[in-house]
Amino acid sequence: MATLTLTGNTIRLEGALDAQGVTALWRRLALPEGGGEVVIDGAGVTYCGGAGQALVLELRRLTEAAGRTARLEGFSEQVTALLNGVNVKSLVTVDGYVHKQSMALQLGQWAVRLLHGAGLQLSYTGALFYNLWKTLLHPRSVRWRDWILIFENAGVDALPVVALVAFLIGLILTFLSAVMMAMFGAQVYVPSLLGIAYLRELGVLVAAIMFTGRSGSAFAAELGTMKVNQEVDALTTMGLDPMRFLAVPRVMIAAISMPLLTMFAIFAGMFGSLLVMLSMNVPIQVFYEQAISLARMDYLVVTLVKAVVFGFLIGMVGCMHGLETGQGADAVGKSTTASVVSGIVLIVVADGLFALMNYAMGAS
Repeated sequence: MATLTLTGNTIRLEGALDAQGVTALWRRLALPEGGGEVVIDGAGVTYCGGAGQALVLELRRLTEAAGRTARLEGFSEQVTALLNGVNVKSLVTVDGYVHKQSMALQLGQWAVRLLHGAGLQLSYTGALFYNLWKTLLHPRSVRWRDWILIFENAGVDALPVVALVAFLIGLILTFLSAVMMAMFGAQVYVPSLLGIAYLRELGVLVAAIMFTGRSGSAFAAELGTMKVNQEVDALTTMGLDPMRFLAVPRVMIAAISMPLLTMFAIFAGMFGSLLVMLSMNVPIQVFYEQAISLARMDYLVVTLVKAVVFGFLIGMVGCMHGLETGQGADAVGKSTTASVVSGIVLIVVADGLFALMNYAMGAS
């Protein structure tokens, strides 16, 4: 444990000056009263890491800011030479350790970030559509092998997890619904309930959320790593548009994959429902008739349209955050997290807009 004591004009440091040891000392930094030279004694220091050196430099800075001189004693020759070689006047200082901001300032900063994100999203949408149009006009420039590989990694490989989650949700919801409906003697209507739920909402939502967490985050991580490794800059230097060669294929593959994953999610969820109903002695024929009793073709069409839109949004958000990755060890992680959060939020918002459109058009 590190300690700091004041004795006359001497500041005595003892113990291990590591990140954990000096944490409590930062809040107790003080200079000896009076004037004259201040001695920073490190004879009792058993270890002086980067955090400890920063603490000593802060003591030096405070001493010189008070118009006094500081002298180091007891430290090793290497540490003394290193600390004496730093010009403490050039150090960037921060007033306080926790910056308290007013509520109005926090709301203003949040609004600025929100507007910046909306503007960035709008600009990327325009650039994406422009490059998509150029790709359609020049199909020979498309590297179809890359598209097939992306489709395999993002779409085909996502099928098992999407089907598993949809199957388990169908299993659980059917069991809970059957228990409740049995109180009214209406167990036979459970397949109708699950059928319409999966056809209109659950199937596409399960597929979209799982696709966001798996493939959308993969887009952001892959492009983010390329951005950090300056591979995106290399494409720009060679005259190749990263949006066209990196983002457009992934967005289009996401829009193509989502309807297929949605259909598999619907079938997997209903299969889970079927297993539960069979365990409750409901015949397969009865289950089938009840499951399709409320199904309509326009429901399926709307669901597939939603799947295409959701896939486009997921791919666009993932690629946008990947290409906007900054520098640093945690930059890729932040971009991946932001892509998942933004993707799920956009999916929910878009689904709400579809519900409003269906209501406005008089769809039941």
